[in-house]
Amino acid sequence: MTDSRSDKTGAGEICLRPHHLLCLMGFQGKGYSAAFVKRMTEVSALLKRHQDTLVYLRSGVDDLCAACPHKTDEGVCDHDSLVYGYDERTLGFLHLCEGTAAFDEWMSQVRESLTADVRTAICGDCAWTEECLLVQSITQEKTYGH
Repeated sequence: MTDSRSDKTGAGEICLRPHHLLCLMGFQGKGYSAAFVKRMTEVSALLKRHQDTLVYLRSGVDDLCAACPHKTDEGVCDHDSLVYGYDERTLGFLHLCEGTAAFDEWMSQVRESLTADVRTAICGDCAWTEECLLVQSITQEKTYGH
């Protein structure tokens, strides 16, 4: 699942930051702005319909960030140190490497390593924790033993 490319994604690929794999799992239609919510909804729907879509995973501004109000005119995130931390912890705790793979392959690998404690270690300080469906589903699984 690794790829040494550091250039832009090819046709038909989506570029995602590592931690955005978790954001997609927890997304429930809320976000930083209407444009961001619209973009997140579009990407989420596309990946649910076409789970074989190639996803180029890399730390840095991605296809979801394109609609984020925190993306600066210089093309970087104004919360760079915070989100790079999320990316690095996602890669480390979930045993991922930057590169290209089908979305369903990435998600399979995420699910293998993801626990409530790992999620907390990766993004427990996220401003969206209270709204996150991923947090809610992990909590229910732990509570109800599913």
